[in-house]
Amino acid sequence: MIVNEKSATEVIVKIYPAFNGDCFLLKLGGNHILIDGGYVNTVNEYLSKDLRKIAEKGGSLSHVIITHIDQDHISGIVKLFEINKQSELISIKNVWHNSFRHIQSKISAITSEKPKNELLDEITGNSYLKEINKEEKSISAEQGSSLASLILEGEYSWNEEFNGNAVSTDTHASISIDDDIKFLLLSPDNEKLEKLEKTWRKELKKKGYLEELKEGEYYDDAFEFMMAKLKEPKRMKENNISSGIPKVEELIKLPFEEDNTSPNGSSIAFIVEYRNKKLLFLGDSHPSLIAKNLRSLYEEKDFPIQFDLIKTSHHGSWSNNSPELLALIDSTRFIFSTNGKGHNHPDQETIAHIVSRKASRQRKLYINYPSEEFNKFDNESLKKKYNYEMHQGDGESIIEINLFDE
Repeated sequence: MIVNEKSATEVIVKIYPAFNGDCFLLKLGGNHILIDGGYVNTVNEYLSKDLRKIAEKGGSLSHVIITHIDQDHISGIVKLFEINKQSELISIKNVWHNSFRHIQSKISAITSEKPKNELLDEITGNSYLKEINKEEKSISAEQGSSLASLILEGEYSWNEEFNGNAVSTDTHASISIDDDIKFLLLSPDNEKLEKLEKTWRKELKKKGYLEELKEGEYYDDAFEFMMAKLKEPKRMKENNISSGIPKVEELIKLPFEEDNTSPNGSSIAFIVEYRNKKLLFLGDSHPSLIAKNLRSLYEEKDFPIQFDLIKTSHHGSWSNNSPELLALIDSTRFIFSTNGKGHNHPDQETIAHIVSRKASRQRKLYINYPSEEFNKFDNESLKKKYNYEMHQGDGESIIEINLFDE
């Protein structure tokens, strides 16, 4: 599906079929930026073809941004780097990715009563790479290398814009690529990364490894394989969530409880500015941190900040798109990337808060798969009352949004 909005400034956002995951390709003038990679299928069936075309024209990826370690974001990226290792598909200039080496405590790393090789073999014995068949059932993916090892082997520029340290607002909050493109980092901060490390150590203890740890050893592989497969708890839905036409005014009154999972909290979220365009990509981040950092970047009179496009956090989960955050940001275009499997995203509360606010221009809501929850809002009376329209993909086509001066 192609959304026909005539391009004048070469700002193009591609939303790939990634099942319940994320995969976006940005074209900002002559720069291409990849954000997450979905699953193995996403790269094999869609992304690799587009990257090959870019490379054939002499282009490259200025940045590959892996927002956080989770199967639905990282599996396709690993596949891409494996392809690049065998025979370069496309040149990659910079990689943003937080591995264990970037978040480990200064005083300690990992040790065990077992030899290092046994420890790694036990933890990494089963692949975290995930592939999904046409019936949307998980199928086994061939065991591959970790992303960390592929980045090291490929000698990519890894977090170099953060001096080799973690991608964190406490390292650098602003990164300029050139005179036209600037990143404003909103998440994570060091506190969120420290919580991720604590989660990792807790998972190690569950498996019988020691709490007292030896300084100087990096366990990127073990960290990556364990965290990618960490199960996210399901959110209990409110009993009064509508099964028919959504009752918007009731939905926006429901209580909010923020996501407290450390992997999502470690998610990289940012504003990317290109000339007069501002795009907001929220990954799976926690909304309170985003709101805090937005308030530090802008004056009170500037809110709500008008973006040209907003990618909602965590596939439209209510726990990641708070009323506080949504009061600070707005756009005529909101993206939901999900097929709704597993957690039934996007949540009705999130959509209700987005559409219920007064708008001088019509909002457009995009989703890349048929969605039961999304479809409930595709109601003519609601769309007329709240001044929005909906674009629902078929799950097999790339959604392409061309932004232009308005």
